[in-house]
Amino acid sequence: MDKGILIIAVGHPNYGKLAANLAMSIKGSNCTLPIHLVYTEGTLRGIGEDYERFFDTKAECPAEYLKNKGEDCFIKVKAHANDLSPFKETLFLDADIIMINNNLLLETIESLKDVDFTVKNSGFRNYESETITKDSMQWANLLEIKEAYGFTNEDIWNVHSEFIWWKKTEANDKLFKDWIYNFENLKVSNIEFGGCIPDELPLWIAMIQNKITPHQEMFHPTFWPMDSKKQMRITDLRNDYCGISIGGNNLAPLVKNNYDILVSLFTKITNMRYKYFAQPKKKWLPERHTY
Repeated sequence: MDKGILIIAVGHPNYGKLAANLAMSIKGSNCTLPIHLVYTEGTLRGIGEDYERFFDTKAECPAEYLKNKGEDCFIKVKAHANDLSPFKETLFLDADIIMINNNLLLETIESLKDVDFTVKNSGFRNYESETITKDSMQWANLLEIKEAYGFTNEDIWNVHSEFIWWKKTEANDKLFKDWIYNFENLKVSNIEFGGCIPDELPLWIAMIQNKITPHQEMFHPTFWPMDSKKQMRITDLRNDYCGISIGGNNLAPLVKNNYDILVSLFTKITNMRYKYFAQPKKKWLPERHTY
């Protein structure tokens, strides 16, 4: 298939419910692109049969993609997204995103038609910048990374892997392979994320190694509450973002309310009989006690 959307739901059954909400919201936003779901047995059980219709194709995730050095590491599966996608051009979205009913998703995808790779990001710092000190961190100590990987004056992109767009090219094949390799052979100590390595750390290292950068600095097609210093309602977001992320271990009341309002709206648009409302991850994922 030429172009489509990849959603990965592995591990806890609640990820299946989140993926179902996302797929429902995509279809309810007049997006006709095919949606491919990668799942594990437990997550598929969490999805009602009527919700499965929102996925055009499905495939079970290979067990080895969920391990890192023999230990469970479900977040590592993102690094395998290039192998898991059946599309020539792919938009990967985290399962804990839901679309805003403004039809901006297709406009966002259309704006990327000439882009080979991009990822949501909050800009970059350069290794020669005076702002980088011995204590500077981005999931790991930046100066330790510089020494371990032989970096000099490269840009360090602050990437957010909830939204990744890429085409299957030789350059991107290598980028994803290096993302996997860095995951499995990380040379520095990292901040723990969900009992594993935060996936964005080996990604931005691979981006430096391959001289690949996002197409746009401060590219924020989806809204994550931690990006903002003030409370934002759906009406505040409708003109600038195609979706809302509830990533993180906790949910502020307004964030949950925003998500649940959209769930209710899209179940009405798509004639669904029941709803999957948001729950803080720290309540159902013990390993998400932080972040």
